[in-house]
Amino acid sequence: MDKYRESARTAELISKLLCDTISPEEEKELTSLIGNSGLGDEASLERLIRQDFNPEGETAGKMLADDVWNAVRKRTTAYSKSRKRTVIGIAAAAVIIIAVALRIGAPGVLDGWQPEIRLAACEPTLELPGGEVFTIPAETEVIKVLEEKPETPEDAILTISVPKGMTYSFTMDDSSKVHLFPETRLKFPRSFNGPTRGVTLEGEAFFEVARDQGRPFVVDAGGVDINVLGTSFNVRSYAGLPNVETALVSGSVEVNGHILVPDQLAIVARADGRVDIVPANGEMYRERTAGMWVFDYLPLGEIMRELGRWFEFDYEFADPALMQKRFRFKLPNTSDFSRISELMEKTGEMKFNVKGNKIVISQ
Repeated sequence: MDKYRESARTAELISKLLCDTISPEEEKELTSLIGNSGLGDEASLERLIRQDFNPEGETAGKMLADDVWNAVRKRTTAYSKSRKRTVIGIAAAAVIIIAVALRIGAPGVLDGWQPEIRLAACEPTLELPGGEVFTIPAETEVIKVLEEKPETPEDAILTISVPKGMTYSFTMDDSSKVHLFPETRLKFPRSFNGPTRGVTLEGEAFFEVARDQGRPFVVDAGGVDINVLGTSFNVRSYAGLPNVETALVSGSVEVNGHILVPDQLAIVARADGRVDIVPANGEMYRERTAGMWVFDYLPLGEIMRELGRWFEFDYEFADPALMQKRFRFKLPNTSDFSRISELMEKTGEMKFNVKGNKIVISQ
């Protein structure tokens, strides 16, 4: 393979990697393509980034180099040593391609450079009853964090907080699994020892409840009680929103006395407790836990509010009527907001004017 074709193929595979569509065979091919680069360690990669993105010490170039390096470090932190070396090598190849594009394809691109809209970067936390707070490292179960505090009582109420831009999944004492979405707080006991298994939710979570006929699982979601035995369902209960929504994927749940069957959504008005039950695509909620953004004919105002739980931006509508336009699309979670804005602009219904982290949406 000549150098041009090799570079083009490498760029193609890196694009698939960043979009999470790369197959295991393609990842092996990509690893092979960069195997002789000599950039399989952090020191070499950091040196390459800072040379390529900041060759003459420009202020804008230094900002870009810092951003790229921090992004690479974050991406590789969770991997084992052997896997980390491979991913660093892949990142090195990406840096080379991006640097070439900056220097050859877009001369002067650093002039007036502005930071891109990016995902918020924080980690979930676990709070103990006494107020002590622990950071939960990536892909770490709560039980591992609690091993550092063996004196914590079995009936202690714990609080997990997931910040903007993050999700967190873990398994509770009864083997029930929970997937927490951004800006969510969940309170639960270290062990379920009573006649019910009760948790309190503010935000959004997907539950896969382990069946226990003698101990119902109860979710308190802002005054809305959700009772289950063993089932999969999603609860959305953000403070400030007028409704609490419960979508059933499998099994059955009872929401304020109303029984749901799969593919139904219960919408409870906070103001007066009114319950409306409407059809829903239950599988859509499971897809969201697997790293997909799924918007099913939602108003643009709601879509932007949801994306605001992930990305660091402020936004406004030049025409308030745009907030009510409805859209339906699905794509893998991405740290690149431009992928989302470009997809939505292709509808011809809107334009995104981005300056720094401020977005103005117009027709």
